[in-house]
Amino acid sequence: MPTGLDIGVRDGKIICIGSGLPSSASTQVIDAEGAYITPGGVDSHVHLAQENAPTGDGWETGTRSAIAGGTTTIIAFASQQKSDTSLFPVLEEYNKTSKDQSYCDYSYHFILTNPTKEILRDELPVMAHEHGITSVKLYMTYEIMKLNDREVLDILFACKALGMTTMIHAESHDMISLIIEGLERNKHTEPYYHAIARPRIAEDEASYRAISLAEFADAPMLIVHMSSEVALAHVRDAQTRLLPIHAETCPQYLFLLSERLKADEHDHFAGAKHVCSPPLRHDPKDLEGLWRNVAKHRDDVLFRPRGDQVFRRGRQASGFDRRHPSLLQDPERFAWGGNSHPASLQPDPGLCAAGEGAAELTAIRTVDVDESCEAVRSRRTQRQYSSWV
Repeated sequence: MPTGLDIGVRDGKIICIGSGLPSSASTQVIDAEGAYITPGGVDSHVHLAQENAPTGDGWETGTRSAIAGGTTTIIAFASQQKSDTSLFPVLEEYNKTSKDQSYCDYSYHFILTNPTKEILRDELPVMAHEHGITSVKLYMTYEIMKLNDREVLDILFACKALGMTTMIHAESHDMISLIIEGLERNKHTEPYYHAIARPRIAEDEASYRAISLAEFADAPMLIVHMSSEVALAHVRDAQTRLLPIHAETCPQYLFLLSERLKADEHDHFAGAKHVCSPPLRHDPKDLEGLWRNVAKHRDDVLFRPRGDQVFRRGRQASGFDRRHPSLLQDPERFAWGGNSHPASLQPDPGLCAAGEGAAELTAIRTVDVDESCEAVRSRRTQRQYSSWV
């Protein structure tokens, strides 16, 4: 839409959008001059206060900075550890960490790392029907979280029977482990080598394998944080065969390259703030390939501005308050990918259009922010986008 428009809201609904809308003494006028007005951001992939994946933020600081960055709804992960033989204590404990701590709306996915027969048969139905948790996440890599193909299949069949969605982190653990052993043997341990250790082919192979398992089970699957055009092509091929396979990508894979992992002259470890898995890719053509897929397949590529984890032993790093506004480099793509598209999946989507709900409209300005400002600051000090917004 053109700039300079007024948005008229009554009883929580947008009633009209236009220039010079009439007002009276009782009209509340909010001056959003110089800001982007968007629906509230939806971040469907958030790690907060996880014991088996150390995070930089807990619920209070994480959701506070999320709100400051325009994100008004998150879905976090209640995470089972390998030693957990029941999901109920895990959920109870995670509820304790989030209770009265969140500044925004939230829900959960469940990470499964020990899918026993009892959990799949007796506990998943309770999670879905009584607790409203209708999605699980699986890992094909990370020693403390990875599942083998049979375990993935067992979960896919169980989730299919319950109408649940399976999310999966698809990278080949064996490929990555082999490369890491060689890098460590040669003392190549600086952050840049994270991008060398997890090549694109590791994502391509694992994505194809994950799709094959989902096809065998005839079950829906969302492959998360995809960074490879080849892996996305596997998704496209599956969709042409009418398989319910979906893709998710992230802002860093659309804007950033592996050169950001390199040391600077003052701090050889500075690249750590750009660590993510899969890693940032090396060639601008990789960015272009992802954008082509987003542009051509808007209804299929979920686009989430995730920010959550602290750098520790190869885990991911990003900033809640800045991840979402980083997309403002392309405002139209920002509004669609981080707001309107995920919101459209809800009964009351809150789109920026007449007749839609206005409760979660946000005004975002691109300004220089003092790093000490507690209103927006994540507990982490390293941010991928600190020089952008």
